[in-house]
Amino acid sequence: MIGDAIAAIGAQWGMSALVLGAGPLLAYFQMLHNGPRLADLLEPKPFQLHSLRAFWDLLVPYSSVTLPLYLLATAVLTLTVRLWRPSVSLDIRYAALILATILVGPHVGVYELVLLAPAFILTASECERSADPPRRVLRTIVYFAYLVPLTGPNAAMTHLQLSVPLFAAW
Repeated sequence: MIGDAIAAIGAQWGMSALVLGAGPLLAYFQMLHNGPRLADLLEPKPFQLHSLRAFWDLLVPYSSVTLPLYLLATAVLTLTVRLWRPSVSLDIRYAALILATILVGPHVGVYELVLLAPAFILTASECERSADPPRRVLRTIVYFAYLVPLTGPNAAMTHLQLSVPLFAAW
């Protein structure tokens, strides 16, 4: 499968170079190289983003610090993989997968939070099955996670997107 993907990429680049010449391909690679420096132009309203990358970009003003902090997102992926065991209910596993996708994605806008709807339903279903203390805490977190994106515009002033730590706690 990896070989097929590499062959498809090579074929696309090769055909592009044959038809258009090497100039557009080189310009494309140059744009990829310049991408991190242009991030502010591509995301003019970072307070509307709800991912770990946007969280750190808002909170810490130094881009040299935010990338290593964003790489901590690998911890979210590690926890999600560790959660994927038969002893954990399928509802919780799928909800965790959806949350990890939202947290790790670098450009999750406010309109993409609709993707959390299945996670809300699956988590609420799991919380209704049991009334033990961890489920009560989870129920409270999910309740506030539903409401806190409404406070997103406040992040423009406070530089703290409250949804991200709450999604991480969920």
